[in-house]
Amino acid sequence: MVTSLRLRSAEGLLALLGLPGIGPARAIRLATAFETADALRDADPNVLQRLLDHPVSARDLLGLAEPPAAPDGIRRVGYFDEGYPHGLRDLSVPPAVLWVVGTLPDVPSLAIVGTRNADKVGLMAAQRVAMAAVAAGFGVVSGLALGIDAAAQNAAVEAGGRTWAVLGGGVDRPTPVKNVDLAARIVQGGGGLIAEVAPGSRTTGPALVARDRLQAAMSRVTVVVQSGIPSGTLHTVRWTLLLRRPLAVLAPPAAHLISSSWAGNEALIDPEGCNPSLLGARGQLASEIGLRRPVADLVVRGREDYPRLWAIATGDLN
Repeated sequence: MVTSLRLRSAEGLLALLGLPGIGPARAIRLATAFETADALRDADPNVLQRLLDHPVSARDLLGLAEPPAAPDGIRRVGYFDEGYPHGLRDLSVPPAVLWVVGTLPDVPSLAIVGTRNADKVGLMAAQRVAMAAVAAGFGVVSGLALGIDAAAQNAAVEAGGRTWAVLGGGVDRPTPVKNVDLAARIVQGGGGLIAEVAPGSRTTGPALVARDRLQAAMSRVTVVVQSGIPSGTLHTVRWTLLLRRPLAVLAPPAAHLISSSWAGNEALIDPEGCNPSLLGARGQLASEIGLRRPVADLVVRGREDYPRLWAIATGDLN
């Protein structure tokens, strides 16, 4: 066992995550309570049991070991590090460790998200919003997916702005393959690739859903450009509302009101509200969504609404 390992470092947290039954929440709890591996080893077992509500044996603790160095070009940022995105701490279970290529967001940012199956109108709208956000001094957070995500992030790069891609797989293997070049340009432009899963991890459906909460948490506002039903975009919407972040939704063009690819937008801007089940919401959140008329805090009908969007993002809206 490594006795001098600082548990409140990225390396210490990774070591804790390697223990049986220890996930991000428990790792953060242990590191908060015990500064070093040595202190953890000497802890009263009853204290550990109460702290974790999970048995950790002396044998488990003997297996605590410093992780290998991060791969070249990739860095680890832990929950206790100064550069850890502040907004992630609002999550009920924040990542204990982030894997990063490039930078982390250090300016107010907007999550610009939407469907992979975007039409031309949606793609152009994503580009316009992203370019206007850059011009207004904001960063852009998205998921590097085909469709709306890629359109927004490419436009941000082309406009000379910075954008951050939150991935559902390892930062060493950004997906989809079609956007590998875009990922490289994001990093070259001063932005970054971010994941809570380790390098080498394959992109999975559950990981993509999990990353949606990171997009919402790292952003001042979530902007839904185009969404169908069902859509992964609505997971980001649910987390946005759960985190009490503002939600902006583009109004579908009149000619597209009957298009299923805009059905999510229509539901979110409906003045009569929408069924919380469309967002996968339950319990208290479902009750709150059921009372919102509409669900969106701001309906963006055109460029004339951008100043109001910037005001929401900066907290200057009365």
